Amino acid sequence: MKDLDSREWLLTNGLGSFASGTVCDARTRTYHGWLVTALDPPGHRTLLLSHLDASLELAEATWALSTNFWDGGKQIEPHGYQLLQSFQLEPVPSWIWSSEQWQLTRQLVMPYGLVEEGIGDSKTNSSNSHQFCNRILVQYRYEGSEVATLRLRPLIADRDFHHQQSATGKLQFSQLILPESIYLQGIRPNLVGTPWQLRWSSGYYQPEGVWYWNYYYPEENLRGLSDCEDLYSPGYLSVILHPGETVTLEARVGWSESTLPKLNSQSFEQAISEVQARQNKLFSLVPVTSTNHLSVPSPADISPNNNNSSQNELIWRQLLRAGDQFIAYRASIDGPTVIAGYPWFSDWGRDTLIALPGLALATGQFDLAKGLLETFGSYCRDGLIPNTFPDQDAEPTYNSIDASLWWIETLGLYLTTTQDWDFLTQQYPTVREIYKAYTAGSRYNIRVDAADGLLIWDAPQVALTWMDAVIDGKPVTPRRGKPVEINALWYSALCWISKWQLP
Repeated sequence: MKDLDSREWLLTNGLGSFASGTVCDARTRTYHGWLVTALDPPGHRTLLLSHLDASLELAEATWALSTNFWDGGKQIEPHGYQLLQSFQLEPVPSWIWSSEQWQLTRQLVMPYGLVEEGIGDSKTNSSNSHQFCNRILVQYRYEGSEVATLRLRPLIADRDFHHQQSATGKLQFSQLILPESIYLQGIRPNLVGTPWQLRWSSGYYQPEGVWYWNYYYPEENLRGLSDCEDLYSPGYLSVILHPGETVTLEARVGWSESTLPKLNSQSFEQAISEVQARQNKLFSLVPVTSTNHLSVPSPADISPNNNNSSQNELIWRQLLRAGDQFIAYRASIDGPTVIAGYPWFSDWGRDTLIALPGLALATGQFDLAKGLLETFGSYCRDGLIPNTFPDQDAEPTYNSIDASLWWIETLGLYLTTTQDWDFLTQQYPTVREIYKAYTAGSRYNIRVDAADGLLIWDAPQVALTWMDAVIDGKPVTPRRGKPVEINALWYSALCWISKWQLP
């Protein structure tokens, strides 16, 4: 059980929305859920669908397939993990539960959420808004010797993905029941939650409306945080399945104003095909034997003995897929950004620029790299590159001494890789602004010490390096002065500027 609940899977949709969980199917984090949607991409992430509890009923017995922690981790109920025979991540997360009489396969897929082809194209109106689609599809396939009934119970929430919800009278859920779908919405005093819908290809839905109390999240306990939550179930779906049959469900944000196509097995297969087509496009940018100026290993170079090229290519593709999960669209800047980490981080300037060579240059996504550099450069103020872009068009946060230096470093790697010297001409005013601000003095008393030429800063209430934790207005790790890695970046920036020799 320990190995199964410590291994996690992740799906993303390019908007900051995601689905995640464990191999054993138990939720061990507040952040685990099947539909965690970024309402203001990539921020304002809200957990709507936690999961579906499942049980399979045959004539002689019923098998509970779910796994949940309760009572501070002292109880596990039900024990669905004991029936779990296999899990695989590719092409989509897939679980197989089985006994001597039957086998049930479940697959999840999260389609790409930006409807238009590419970022920054095909505006839907003059306000530069895009069409977003946050949804996840799940399919169950039954194999056995007799007819079975699959019961699926949605467990739902309406909360910020950092928080937990409790079954209080202040939170209620409304549901509108239609043929083969329900519309759901959380309601609090003076606050209406996010509307979303759950659809299915077949089955009978029985409304019920019941709270399940005290789900336990062991990973939150290890972090010293609140570790219990209540989840709401609006009802359950009963599906009669003959051997070889499937049922497909979809959870999607919003209430569709038009009639959606009926769900069926082809709906799920089409979603997988779209995900694979996007991945294949990414794979095509990096040939198996490719090399580049960054000296990044090609698939043929990964294994020390190079005897298993097919295994090397598989690892390479896994790296490409994993890297692509961190690329997201930010609505407030109408451009690409990089999520600093899942499950809880948003996008950070420092992390974006550090990761950019591996995520974009090594993978042949030069337009992505250029777009990221262009976007961050356009927000340079007083020689500082933003460290964060708040949601809902708020002003960026300029609380990093090294984001500007990483921007120059990454610009240099981009130019070395692409030889796009016209881009240097366009961006050099920003390079000059950073250089002048750092030498003459900028915010937080950032400046060059005339005595030794090293970069120094002096602002006691802020943390400007990667050790950026602040508690009660005091940096946890005070690093005022001349941090070593900051001056290494400063030296490298001076080398790049000297090499470019522009006026």
